[in-house]
Amino acid sequence: MYKNITIGKVALGNRFLLGFLAISSLVFHSLAAAAAAPTDPLGVTKTAATELTSRLTQDKTVIKEHPEHVEKLVAEVLLPIFDTNRMAKLVLAKNWKKATPSQQEAFTLGFEKILIRTYANAFAAFDGQEIVFLTPKFNKDGSKAIVRSEIKMEGSASIIVDYRLRYNDSQWMVYDAVIEGVGLVKSYRSQFADVIRQKGMAELIASLPS
Repeated sequence: MYKNITIGKVALGNRFLLGFLAISSLVFHSLAAAAAAPTDPLGVTKTAATELTSRLTQDKTVIKEHPEHVEKLVAEVLLPIFDTNRMAKLVLAKNWKKATPSQQEAFTLGFEKILIRTYANAFAAFDGQEIVFLTPKFNKDGSKAIVRSEIKMEGSASIIVDYRLRYNDSQWMVYDAVIEGVGLVKSYRSQFADVIRQKGMAELIASLPS
């Protein structure tokens, strides 16, 4: 059974963007806290929301005058905590092995840009919602974990976000998230598979942000 652990407040916009920002808050603090070497996914999540709220509040004026600052912030602080190589492989699925090494590299870089823009858009929804993190569930060998969170919405049901993390080279890294039953990896996989099927890998890569 999950055990409730309540921490801080985070901010967001509509229900799905709230979920995206919650994913961001999950890992935001990890890079800055690397010296403290958090060794469990719950340790990362408990400090993340507080750190995120503090940083967004601190940079509020800068963000208002220079919206591009959010993308810079995400790229520098958030992206290194995502296992983007693993995510890219999971998203392309069988098409990963069919791609050339140069196509794999180009797709991974383009996918990173998508993640940066996605989370930067979510940051714009900052408003102040309470998030309750729950005790993680681990797989049998302890190398993977799922951390569930509930974003408390006034007047409506909570938004449920499950984070999927993997222990990789001495740290926990996010490789997927499920927002109200919709998995990010699965969603992107479906979209990209359609493009590849209709137009090919080269066309998909050309359509990605540079």
